[in-house]
Amino acid sequence: MKSAYRQALMPAAHDAAQRAIEKQAILRLGAEDQKRFAEALIQPPAPNAALIGWMGRDLAFRGAGLGSMLLYDAISRVAQAPIGAYAICADAIDEDATAFYLGTPEKENRGLLECGQSPGRTGSS
Repeated sequence: MKSAYRQALMPAAHDAAQRAIEKQAILRLGAEDQKRFAEALIQPPAPNAALIGWMGRDLAFRGAGLGSMLLYDAISRVAQAPIGAYAICADAIDEDATAFYLGTPEKENRGLLECGQSPGRTGSS
């Protein structure tokens, strides 16, 4: 008797569970949200880039790895932020800062690329 009861109940319970899951999986948008969604599909927003500005350390700590730790922390924070950045830019203030970001023949490149001069800056970047 138990076996027949289980055989009859299990498919019904399974079907009810499946319908409940499907019902929750359907996304229902109001009229205004539907309009915004369609507009975003037709004309998606421009991708974001994050800027690391004026990051530095005291010269007394040069060579201690503090700058690398600060850079790692900044990149980690951008990666965790809900902004969807496709690039992280750093505005290097001078040649030494540029060498820090891009590397030199004597120092390993950090895997970063030069992406141009920022608006308003007259020196190298």
